[in-house]
Amino acid sequence: MPRRRNLVPLAPPPLWEELQNAGTVQDQLKTLRKLKNEIVGSEQLKKLWINLGIVPAMRHILQTRRRDTGKGISKDLNGDTPEVEKRCFLSEEDMCCVLGTNILGSLAQSGTQFIFPLLVANVQAPLLTTLSSNDCPPQLALAVLRTLNTIADYLPPEGTFYWPRDQRLAQILYTKESAQAIARIIGSGSISNIAQQSSSLAACLMSKTLINEQHKDLVVEVGVLDSLATKLASFVVSQGCVLPTSEALSNGSGLQGRLPLPAPANARAYPFLQLTAVIVEGSKTRAEHLLCSPTLQTVFPRSQPEIPSSEIKRTPWGSSTYLSGYAIPRHQDQNPIDTLLPNIPGSQLPSSHNSNFPPLGSSGLQIASQPSLFQAGSTSTGDLGPSSEIDDTDENALIPWLILLVREETDLPRIMAAKLLVSLFRLGYAHRKRTSQFRMTIVPLLVCMLEKGFEPIGDGAIPGSDVLSSKLRIKEETPAILAALIMDKKELQRAAFDAHAIKRLSQLLKESYDPLPHHAVGMWTPERTMGSGAEHTNEPERMLGHAGPTPMARHLMKLREGLLQALAAIAPFEDEYRKAICDQGIVPYIIDSLKPYCAVASMSHVDSRIIPGNASGTLLAACGATRALTRSVSILRTSLIDAGVTEPLLQLIGDQNVDVQIAATAVVCNLALDFSPMKELIIKRGITKVLSQHAHGGNVGLRIESVWALKHLVYNASNEIKQQVFHELDPTWIKQVISSDPFNNPNRADLSGDPSRNNLFSVANARGDHVNLLNSEPIPIDMSPETKAHLDQFHRNVAARKAEYDAKSAVAYTNQHRQDDVLVQEQVIDLIRNMICDSTSGKATEVTKHILDTLGANDFLGIMADRLRPRASHNPHRKDNRPHPSKDEVLIAVLYVLIHLAAGEGRVRRLLAKHREILALIVPLMDHKNQLVRLNSCWIVINLTYPDNDADASDCRQRAKLLDELGFTRKLHALQDDPVLDVKERTKTALSLMHQSLPKGGGHE
Repeated sequence: MPRRRNLVPLAPPPLWEELQNAGTVQDQLKTLRKLKNEIVGSEQLKKLWINLGIVPAMRHILQTRRRDTGKGISKDLNGDTPEVEKRCFLSEEDMCCVLGTNILGSLAQSGTQFIFPLLVANVQAPLLTTLSSNDCPPQLALAVLRTLNTIADYLPPEGTFYWPRDQRLAQILYTKESAQAIARIIGSGSISNIAQQSSSLAACLMSKTLINEQHKDLVVEVGVLDSLATKLASFVVSQGCVLPTSEALSNGSGLQGRLPLPAPANARAYPFLQLTAVIVEGSKTRAEHLLCSPTLQTVFPRSQPEIPSSEIKRTPWGSSTYLSGYAIPRHQDQNPIDTLLPNIPGSQLPSSHNSNFPPLGSSGLQIASQPSLFQAGSTSTGDLGPSSEIDDTDENALIPWLILLVREETDLPRIMAAKLLVSLFRLGYAHRKRTSQFRMTIVPLLVCMLEKGFEPIGDGAIPGSDVLSSKLRIKEETPAILAALIMDKKELQRAAFDAHAIKRLSQLLKESYDPLPHHAVGMWTPERTMGSGAEHTNEPERMLGHAGPTPMARHLMKLREGLLQALAAIAPFEDEYRKAICDQGIVPYIIDSLKPYCAVASMSHVDSRIIPGNASGTLLAACGATRALTRSVSILRTSLIDAGVTEPLLQLIGDQNVDVQIAATAVVCNLALDFSPMKELIIKRGITKVLSQHAHGGNVGLRIESVWALKHLVYNASNEIKQQVFHELDPTWIKQVISSDPFNNPNRADLSGDPSRNNLFSVANARGDHVNLLNSEPIPIDMSPETKAHLDQFHRNVAARKAEYDAKSAVAYTNQHRQDDVLVQEQVIDLIRNMICDSTSGKATEVTKHILDTLGANDFLGIMADRLRPRASHNPHRKDNRPHPSKDEVLIAVLYVLIHLAAGEGRVRRLLAKHREILALIVPLMDHKNQLVRLNSCWIVINLTYPDNDADASDCRQRAKLLDELGFTRKLHALQDDPVLDVKERTKTALSLMHQSLPKGGGHE
């Protein structure tokens, strides 16, 4: 094998000497122009110049630029400064900075390897410092934004063999100073091409890098969301969709005081729609901040209640008027923008001219009489969840305007309008009658954009904003939007199925596994110095990085994630949809999506164009799709077992990402069911030990899913498996869990171990957002005097709402932990229930004896009595500290355990009968509002009074006499008229057994 020769680098090119020895700014400018023209399109030359140290040289040029250090970064935040006051002339020094920035952007365009030296040299810091300076000219700002967007597109992974992107750019971008600069650029009111491109690029940059919830809160704090609201309002004005009442508000009585200027013809809406959707996604606080912004309230004012003219009567002499006895102020039910939308049966609200003839099955009087703010105000814990809808009169006109955009726009504007619309819909800001509109218009349009023959009408992408074409961006975004729209909505799932969404999603999922396209290979050159130069330097700034995932690979992974999410959203309820998915032959592809990304494998992979595995987001989506399919018994026994679903899931349970562990364990819960053919296999693979370890872990979600899976595994399992699980979980831990009472521990310490939940000053508020209880005040923004008073009132309202939500955060935090502990306790009690029951034989006797002997029979029954006993409230802030009944879920679980104990051998039944306290606590439960509690109470009486044999008759009579003395007979007579048939029939059986066991004439009626 020939030895590798040590290559000796040749002398640096003359242009490098000219750049280093430039004595004046003019010489430097001339050299930079030559260098920029030389490296464009030549990857080999870019490698050479990086090896020479071009990156530190460009950083030095940006750092040495003289800038204005004066304050006033917020003066242009709303874009009110006239363009003529801004500096348009470029000095030679600024021109050098523009060329240096363009050179860095040209290097970044060559891929992830070339981004590494830029990040190591920290060029993003001087770029953002230049952008944040008060005297940054528009041309330089545009160049900086283009370069930052290119860096964001080609960001390398965090580590050599990892998939997640490097966060060094986001860490500097989402500081207060940089975020303020971005907010100023987005809110610019200039109509010039440079200003419009800069504003769009700034929005695109944030959309690519805004992932962290804390970063989203920061951009809202510095005014980005207000600037976006102003941008959206300007597009509303330019389209002529301003509501008629806004004209009166524009005269000075509205929140804004005047209508915003219409958006110029060269403005594009989709970057601002996309960023708005990214910010408000999953946060009701941020969504409400958007909907309550002054500019949107000005163009879309809330309708005021009016009295119908038919109810205004005149006196007999005609000099005055009075209201009739039926006069009720009513809101205008139909939004004017709805008149621009097609009439769809079931989606139209009753308008004022036909209020006397409401649609069948509804009543106009009932709708008008419901106080719209009552439901939201009465919910103390943010019950207005993703699947909730608001009252008809509360809907903001932004919703129908977005529907109009989805119908009338094309390509990226349409898809981004749909993204924002679905985000607001999931948060509950669309009223209940929009579902029919979504079914007939939005769902078919989204499915149509997934068709193979779909082609964008025009490439509306912002130059320099993205490396992907509009077609690829649309294909990437559409499946995830469709998934969010139809999730938990059977009517919309049917619409997607009828539109043949499963067929198209399946085809795209198969295509996502096609090999990546070939990369262009650089031209061969005999020059020995045209390598990477890594063997001649140890400085990271002069070395290329490892080749991480390309933008196309990340696009395919994001597309695959969205496709799996959409398939999972269609299939959770109907076997028909699940069978259609299997008929497309994509089950093996779904199983392949359960394999995690392994970059080490790509180094020795036969075809480097194949992505070796999947990212964490794709793994979560694949687990969701697999879980939906496992709900079908036939698919579980055929397609999934043939595709080998067990092995990848067992690997994912040990994944480093805890969210992936939770999702994989949730799928294992379905695989562990008694009718599953994979149950024995996963038990043999030793999964019980892993699940037991996770049950002791720090994450409450993983604890719940692990105990849930163990509960299914022990059902009808052998005694050896049951005892093995019992000891792997640790009897002491089991006893501690079932004996604890989360509601009576005011000084409860957090046991979750989750850092996001341990910090009491960063908690989920009443609306589900993670907020900091020590948040600083919003940054003041300079504004015109005519709007200052109204905007000050708006910020006071925002501060009041924020204070109200934050005040409930500590309570919501504690309640959530208590609910989690209750759920864990319920699952552990159900686990014991499945251990002591056996539907096929009497093998459970040995396990029951072992559990009672290990935990202590008296201690165990005492714990069960504590769970049945009403809990006393120890809250010193409550006036009413009366005892409260235990949670229904815990009551039902405990009663099931007692049912099996009452059906056990004679020794166990005698132990239960001797525990008079636990039987006395069951008596009042026979009046419980929950039918399962009443039913289970009857079953306990049946099992205690049913004789196993003739020798047990004497014990049955004693137990029946005891139950009669405790008042069970009287309660059973009261249950004979129970509205639930099952309870009524079990009551008859229990009374019959009681009468047989008691002496004639005995029993308390």
